[in-house]
Amino acid sequence: MDYKRMSNEDLVKLLDEKGIDHSGAKKKDDYIELLKNVPEEDVEVELEDTKPQGLVGTIKSALKVEKNVTKSKEDPTAYLKGRDYGELTAGERLIIREKSVIYENADSGVTVKVNDRLATNWRIVKLADTSYSKLLKGETYVLSQEDFDVLKNEKVKVKTEATKNKCCGQARYEEVPLLEVVND
Repeated sequence: MDYKRMSNEDLVKLLDEKGIDHSGAKKKDDYIELLKNVPEEDVEVELEDTKPQGLVGTIKSALKVEKNVTKSKEDPTAYLKGRDYGELTAGERLIIREKSVIYENADSGVTVKVNDRLATNWRIVKLADTSYSKLLKGETYVLSQEDFDVLKNEKVKVKTEATKNKCCGQARYEEVPLLEVVND
């Protein structure tokens, strides 16, 4: 939360809501420092669960709804898993680049080599289970059959061999396959 843009009155209200003593604070920076020192709370999800038992239980449930509070921690980036990489904002792409792990070889499957003409040293790909993973440039991987089916038609836009040292409007681009199947 951007506390700098909030007024002093709003900061005081927020401190009161969180139950933090702010009597010693005199300036806006003091209020902000108090808010930054507050530990993050677990996400609480309240689920309403009604369990009527016979006529008496039905009447009681109509009068009062029983509440069971369940605490759960959710992955803050879980909502990014189902979305296409091209639809993400620059900040969300940065999160995925930082959180993505290098692909772990499967026990059995298709042996492939990542194209060494990539512009960067890795490529972020969406796997069959909708998670994101990094494939390193020029490396050989054993992909599971499901992941291979998803990635087999993946293309990458790279500069042509003739214009690989040119930039801007002088360079020409071509699409090449991301993966090359290796025959053992």
